[in-house]
Amino acid sequence: MYHDNRDYTAMRLNGTVVREIKNKRLVLIREIGYDVKGLVASVQTLIRGARQYIVHLDELNLASPKLGNITFEGRVYYVSRMPKRNDWRQGLRQENLVFVDRGRMHNYHLPSLKYLAAPIFRDYLRYEKCIERGGAFSRTFSLDPDLKLWYKCQKVVGQDVNGVPVLDEKFMWLKEALEDAVE
Repeated sequence: MYHDNRDYTAMRLNGTVVREIKNKRLVLIREIGYDVKGLVASVQTLIRGARQYIVHLDELNLASPKLGNITFEGRVYYVSRMPKRNDWRQGLRQENLVFVDRGRMHNYHLPSLKYLAAPIFRDYLRYEKCIERGGAFSRTFSLDPDLKLWYKCQKVVGQDVNGVPVLDEKFMWLKEALEDAVE
């Protein structure tokens, strides 16, 4: 898609967060340029220090990653992309993210996009840890401090009973997804 058109590629990718294939980490694309093999990107790591280096575009996964629950400042938010409309860029940016908190939609500005690593790389607390203080244990499920079970931070779908998540009767259609999330 981008081949050798540096201006078009820069317009679409500069300032966006994508995944690096080899190192499996989130990187922020700072600038697009050329080298002898073709288009390259100057990227900056978002986790474990802000290191900047050069990678070839074929070393980046430009596909839209799945998002979901994040824990930020002691609260759980469900993060999703805003509908496209006039957004011609690829990748993730602060401007195209929407946060849902207990059924209310917000636009927050994260101090770092590194918080998106949890849903993208499925790096969550175990369910047992969430019982202690609340938190997200999967892309779609979380527990609040009162041990209410939330689905996508929009609906209370059950609760914890003696260390076991129990769905309310009308949400039994989520049973298989919840079992996968708890494992």
